[in-house]
Amino acid sequence: PCINPDGYEYSHEKERLWRKNRTPSGCKKNKRNWFGGCFTKMCHGVDGNRNWSADWGRVGVSADPCSEVYPGTAPFDQKNTKLVKDYLEPQKDKLKLFITIHSYSQLFLTPLGYTTDLPKNHEHHIKVGTAVVEAIAKRHGVVYQLMRAAELYPASGDSPDWAHDVLNVTDSYTFELRPDWDSWRVGFELPEEQILPTAEENVDGLLALIANIKHEVEEESEESNEESEDSNEESEDSNEESEDSNEESEDSNEESEDSSDESEDSNEESEESNEESDDSNEKSEDSNEESEDSNEESDTDGEN
Repeated sequence: PCINPDGYEYSHEKERLWRKNRTPSGCKKNKRNWFGGCFTKMCHGVDGNRNWSADWGRVGVSADPCSEVYPGTAPFDQKNTKLVKDYLEPQKDKLKLFITIHSYSQLFLTPLGYTTDLPKNHEHHIKVGTAVVEAIAKRHGVVYQLMRAAELYPASGDSPDWAHDVLNVTDSYTFELRPDWDSWRVGFELPEEQILPTAEENVDGLLALIANIKHEVEEESEESNEESEDSNEESEDSNEESEDSNEESEDSNEESEDSSDESEDSNEESEESNEESDDSNEKSEDSNEESEDSNEESDTDGEN
């Protein structure tokens, strides 16, 4: 689908190389007359590749609404860029690749476009980019150059950087199609006979790109599976230890019950012993009473 239909239509009807959309964007150089109108003319269009939030409005842009690189008044203030943003953000965890296709210069551009600082995945980008330009060259012998986007010219607010920084898409790239940089006389108006060969070589490059990403994704998946297996083994070991602990606990409970039974038996024996002691005491008291009675009788006999 075309996300810039008004600009596309204008490029066919009015101005062949029109770049922006057709939104009224303000007065030329922001100059107004005394009556509030534009001093010279009303400008139209915002550059859809400067309207994204990645480092928006800092470099490679112009504050003049008539400029081809006018970024708008704020990130995503244009319906066409906001539409793509709102669609992709909920899908961010599913995205593995983001590409844009431009012309011209015969380049394969890796992140980032707004800074010359190397991103953390730079080595991966070089590996993927090398595979892409080699695949392109094999088709028709046309050489594309691999470089970081900022090495071409720094620019803030482009979509590949937004995908890389905001959606966390590691593989976010730009294809710059034929002709090469030195063919400025041809420029954006590629001869008709080169259109099909350009498509063929870049499809080969795209397939090489996907193959390298697929390899990386499979490696990540294998690592994840291995971690999952290790976690399952640890869980099984933990369950076995828990079962052993439960068995020990049951044995301990049985020993405790046996000890309680023995304690009860001991208490019963102690009670029986106490009862026997009470009986013995009673007998002793009876014996003492008999002895006293005998003594009394003896005293009586003595008096007589």
